[in-house]
Amino acid sequence: MKDFSTEVPATKGTYRFLTGRGEGDKPRPCYDFAVVTKRLQGQDSEKSAVQSTIVDPLVAQGLWVDVIEGTDSTYYIVLVRAPEALVLHFAKELKLQVWMRCGNARELDDILVNDPSDVDPADRIQAIEYIIRVRANGTLPDKPP
Repeated sequence: MKDFSTEVPATKGTYRFLTGRGEGDKPRPCYDFAVVTKRLQGQDSEKSAVQSTIVDPLVAQGLWVDVIEGTDSTYYIVLVRAPEALVLHFAKELKLQVWMRCGNARELDDILVNDPSDVDPADRIQAIEYIIRVRANGTLPDKPP
């Protein structure tokens, strides 16, 4: 069985730290994925610890990351968006992998012939979760502690 490609088809992503003060009248983006993570206790610079352990691996894979922090909060909220090209690339690979495991000839035609930009929300979330778990070596908790 063929493994996924190791190359990253997009440029490096970006990140922002957001606070509760509001960021002006900028349009708010739609996010694809959200992760709530506990603050890292005992770190010298907590923001740099969050950036190096959580944000940098995601940004290196081409994802756009926003981090919301509260002043007295014990958690960070990590909001993730992905460029269309990145989602399309991995969604098509994931569909092909599923077909290789349990598909038939008619489904292969559908995967190869259909417009690659026809990605439904479930495929989009699955592609982004794959990028977070496997490519960025992230672990997502099943439930909060």
